[in-house]
Amino acid sequence: SDESPAVLRAALSAVSEEDAALRARVERLALEHVDWSTRLRAVEALSRLGGSVATLTEIVRQDRYAFVREAAVHSLAASLPGPDAAEARAALTAASSDREVRVREAAAAALR
Repeated sequence: SDESPAVLRAALSAVSEEDAALRARVERLALEHVDWSTRLRAVEALSRLGGSVATLTEIVRQDRYAFVREAAVHSLAASLPGPDAAEARAALTAASSDREVRVREAAAAALR
């Protein structure tokens, strides 16, 4: 298993199959990987895999890169009609005060 960011990004771009162990691994990458672009691809993969609202909320609140937070906002927006809609809406409301305009705008659009 190659852990280089380029290989991980390519693999994450191809992820589409629902699997609990895979989703857990992708969530870990989204939260912890040192390379921001790998975290971004992991968040995008979570959107396809149905990542947990709690994980996406943590990313919106804590990731230091706006592109990663913005992707998490888009993933949370997809959760609004689901069972975790209240939690997703709360995270989006918080993101509407993000320090980066891209994140604020994405959150505001999701809340409309």
